[in-house]
Amino acid sequence: AGFDIFFTDASVGNRLAIKRHETFFEIGKIIKEKTVAEGIPCFAVLEGGYSPEALALNVFNFLNAFE
Repeated sequence: AGFDIFFTDASVGNRLAIKRHETFFEIGKIIKEKTVAEGIPCFAVLEGGYSPEALALNVFNFLNAFE
């Protein structure tokens, strides 16, 4: 999961930026539905994200999708 695509991150341009923290929950939910829910092992590498204020919420949302 590349958290540096969030719009407040200095490394991302405006064209592809994610603008909602909840989008990371939706991404995690899709991954869960396609893997874990089908009994397929899954892991995630959490990288990127250089806006500390946004990073915490984005990681929180992503991981909560796997509950």
